[in-house]
Amino acid sequence: MTRMCSRLVARGQVVRKPSALDRREVVIELTPQGQGLVDEVMDKRRRDINAIVRSMTPEDRDRVVSALELFAQAADESDPTAPDVEAVTARVNAIAPPA
Repeated sequence: MTRMCSRLVARGQVVRKPSALDRREVVIELTPQGQGLVDEVMDKRRRDINAIVRSMTPEDRDRVVSALELFAQAADESDPTAPDVEAVTARVNAIAPPA
């Protein structure tokens, strides 16, 4: 982990800062350059996923939504970090509206 962080620091993508809470800890923060890279990667990923979803039949999209609902239930929706199933369904339908 330290080597990976050192490489990211050398590339100007993150900075290390001492923790305000515990002097044994180091906080790693994205730089604007690092945030730009994250944004680029996320945008490409969204475009790729959108293209895949658009290429699916409405029936296949319905199956994917059902599978995601099952996955969310198995992951315990009571977890506040779990994805909102309705939001996922709405997003899939916004990419490729049901026929």
